[in-house]
Amino acid sequence: MSFRVPHMFSWQHIMLLGIVVLWTVVFATIMRKRTERTQRITFIILGAICSLFMSLRWIWGTGYYVIPLELCNIGAYMILFAAIFKKRPLLVFAIYLNIIGAIVGLAVWPTTFMYPNNLVSMEFLDYYFVHAQLIVVPVAFVACGWYRPRIKDALLASVLLVITASAVFGLVSWLNHIALFPGASANHMSVIHDHGYPFLDILFEWWPVPLVYMLPVVPVAFIALVILTLPFVPRGEYRTQFKELLYGAKTLGFK
Repeated sequence: MSFRVPHMFSWQHIMLLGIVVLWTVVFATIMRKRTERTQRITFIILGAICSLFMSLRWIWGTGYYVIPLELCNIGAYMILFAAIFKKRPLLVFAIYLNIIGAIVGLAVWPTTFMYPNNLVSMEFLDYYFVHAQLIVVPVAFVACGWYRPRIKDALLASVLLVITASAVFGLVSWLNHIALFPGASANHMSVIHDHGYPFLDILFEWWPVPLVYMLPVVPVAFIALVILTLPFVPRGEYRTQFKELLYGAKTLGFK
């Protein structure tokens, strides 16, 4: 019996993931030595390019899938807004949700239609470039001192995830109701059903109610975000920051 390595562990996939890691380290190192004005201009340009790609999908594509309502689509715009306004909720979304969403997106791309045979297609280059920037730029935000990760912000990010999913559910339900594309069914962020993702598939079997079935994702995401934060917390501040988390629960992390 021969053993075949799945596509997601192919050398092309590993190489492309390695490029993202290398580019993240190099970009963050370079940007740390630049002035804040140069940092802001660079971040805005990258955010604008990602947002442009998201917008162009609607122009050159057809059907519901091109409407930028996936988490990573929204995250691309958040990079631009965070670079322009530099507000905490925008930075929290751009850093926490973008990095988690992009890691998932890059990990599963071999199962998408553009891989492994279309590495030079516009669809693949768009997908790869945007998802890479959703990791590269947020890490640079932290490296450049624009934002200091705090444990309580994992709560805010989780709340923002719920708000985003709820808003997308409302928009998707409306799109399906007006049937702009007959025969199609919008399911951005998998808010209607599991869309074939293994973990969501299990949840949907347990509780096949649109949006509501995804509720167990929230505590899982919160724990993952706390773990993502811990390396940035000075050793002597753990107790203080967890106390801030408990206080922040009263305001859902917004204060």
